[in-house]
Amino acid sequence: MVKSDETVTITDTTKLLGDVASLYLNQKFSDITLLVDEQKLYAHKVILAVRSEYFESLLYEDPGNTKQAEITITGVTFDTLRSLLKYIYTGTITISSDVDSTLQILALAHQYSFADLQTTIIKKLKPLLNLQNFCAVLNTANLYDLEELLQACHSFMDLNASEVVASDCFTDLSQKSMIKLLERSTFFAPEI
Repeated sequence: MVKSDETVTITDTTKLLGDVASLYLNQKFSDITLLVDEQKLYAHKVILAVRSEYFESLLYEDPGNTKQAEITITGVTFDTLRSLLKYIYTGTITISSDVDSTLQILALAHQYSFADLQTTIIKKLKPLLNLQNFCAVLNTANLYDLEELLQACHSFMDLNASEVVASDCFTDLSQKSMIKLLERSTFFAPEI
């Protein structure tokens, strides 16, 4: 008689990830609908809560939202929230070279506490800085206190000071962005 005291651990994370990913926008098992611009996104409270402290607080810490089947999300476009939901369910997100849409996703990553996604987006944005977008990127960096992105913007501006001051978007800098820029001793541009 052979005695078997050996244990076996079976790991099938690929199937598990595929199963969770199949729930993305799946109405069949959803228990919450997110309304954005009068359009519906079907989701699952437990998945949203596990992946985001923001959603955990929104859905489970407020007794009024626990039983709520629909929640209206404002201040974000439908496509941006749909992209973030894809990230929540699949761990993947597509970020284009369009800085405005990338900044929207960055804002959501910050708001919903996705630190890893936020770090990745910042790395993606740094080489995209140019004279047409540095103001929007700098304003966002200051709004959310994103030090790494702020330093990248300031370095870009230091290297291109004359062009920055003459650019069309220079007057679009927020008050906070302008104050922080003027407080620095490395930004040298001819007086106008």
